[in-house]
Amino acid sequence: MRRGDGTFVTDLRPDRPVRAIGSFLDLANDTGLDEMLECRKVIEPSATALAATRIDAATLDALHQRIERMRTLHDPEELVREDLAFHADIVAATGNRTLESLLSSVTQPTARARIWRALIKSDVLAWTHEQHMDIYRALRAHDSLAAFTAANRHVNDVHAWVRDRLDAVRDRA
Repeated sequence: MRRGDGTFVTDLRPDRPVRAIGSFLDLANDTGLDEMLECRKVIEPSATALAATRIDAATLDALHQRIERMRTLHDPEELVREDLAFHADIVAATGNRTLESLLSSVTQPTARARIWRALIKSDVLAWTHEQHMDIYRALRAHDSLAAFTAANRHVNDVHAWVRDRLDAVRDRA
C-alpha cells in the first residue's frame, strides 16, 4: 500500500528485498509516519478497551479464526492486510462508526511501515501471533483494562521498533 497511490498486489519475486530497502528509505524521509504511529498509540488501546465491553461471541470467534489464519501466512503484505482487518474488526465491535473511521484513517497510512517491518523482522509472525492472542484473551474475558494493556503493548512495540530503525537512518543522513 502506498499513501496516495493505492494498494498493489505483488508476487514473491527475488527483487522483494531490494524493494524493501527502497521502501525503508522512503519511510525514513516520511515525517508524518511517526505522527500517525503516535495517533495509533493514543486511539487503538482505548478503542480495544471499549470493544471489550461490547464484543459478542460471533465476533470473538471470527477474531480467533483470523488470528489462526494469520499464523499460516508468509507474504508480508497479506499478513499486514489481515492485521489491519483484525484491528478493524475489534474497533467495529465498539459499534462506534466515527471511531472506526478515525482509526482507519490512522492505521492505513502506517501499513507500508508495517509491511517493511514484516519483510525484515524474522520473528514478526510469532511475535504478532502472541500479542494478538493477548488482545483476544482480554476481549474474550471482557476485561477492558487487560484489553487496553495488551493493545497498548502491541502498538507501542511496533512504534518503538519502527521509530528506532528510522531514527538510526536519519541520524546517519
